[in-house]
Amino acid sequence: MYPVIRFRNSMFLPKTQEYALRCMAQIALMPWETSLNADQLSQLTGVPRSYISKVLQKLTSAKLLVGEKGHGGGFKLARPPSTITFSQILEASGFTIDPDHCISGWVSCNLKNPCPLHSSFSRLKKTFFDWASKTSLSEVSSSAAVREQLKNLSQKKAARKNC
Repeated sequence: MYPVIRFRNSMFLPKTQEYALRCMAQIALMPWETSLNADQLSQLTGVPRSYISKVLQKLTSAKLLVGEKGHGGGFKLARPPSTITFSQILEASGFTIDPDHCISGWVSCNLKNPCPLHSSFSRLKKTFFDWASKTSLSEVSSSAAVREQLKNLSQKKAARKNC
């Protein structure tokens, strides 16, 4: 059985996009060409089983995942993790970064007609866009802390098998 993980609500992204990032990151952590089915992904990521199929369908339609049907089937990355950026995952799951969005709700907010939050919100949007477009799934799997967690999880699973 997989460990129980409790997740908080995201303050930055809608649930669908957060769930898409969680699923893709989890699959990227697996050895290349390894498939995970929806039940496994739900347990590992904390994404409700009733919701995960919708997310996986979007990621498969965008050709970020390959779905394998039948016994032993599941989902795996469609291409190497280094070629899949967070912005591609967010867009595939229905999130777009609108460069013209005004946090104050103004129809026309720009340098010539800025809302009170224009300057600071513009910096946030740029930082977010840079992060999403420059960060790939390979960064997830290269983290030393993540590798250590996976090692510990594998050891726990092996110990349970031996009992």
